[in-house]
Amino acid sequence: MSKSQMIKTNLASPGEIAIGASWGKNNHAGQHEFSSNIRSLDISERYHRLTSHSLTVPVCSLFIGLISAYDSYLTVKYVDFLQGLELNPIGRWLMGLDEPMMQESPQIALFLGCKFAGTVIVLFVLQMLWMWRRKLSGVVALKVALAQFLLACVLLFWPNS
Repeated sequence: MSKSQMIKTNLASPGEIAIGASWGKNNHAGQHEFSSNIRSLDISERYHRLTSHSLTVPVCSLFIGLISAYDSYLTVKYVDFLQGLELNPIGRWLMGLDEPMMQESPQIALFLGCKFAGTVIVLFVLQMLWMWRRKLSGVVALKVALAQFLLACVLLFWPNS
């Protein structure tokens, strides 16, 4: 038996990742044999494992809440410059609806209240989905966490902020 015949390969098909290959012990002829404990994981299977993991929704919810809190902190910190910094047209509209109590500083109570209410609603919906449809809740939680990650990138790295 030739070496090429002794090497057992289990190559992953396109879209799969092969893990766990190693050389085994000597066979009866004194040659090393490739022992294949290769386990192929399809990319969609890995995504399914991530979205259905029991910690996906709680960790994503925590991340969403933390980014939202940081966004609110920056809103209060830069209240005097917020009209020029706010990129969201709905946010600008909400700030325009709030009646100023004093002329020297813009009012953001309605704006901040709506941002907070929106975060609470999103976290509530994620919790209800987690109780009702766990697989779907993991998918939704990861998508919302990705959107919050992009928001964090804008808040941290956007020029003029």
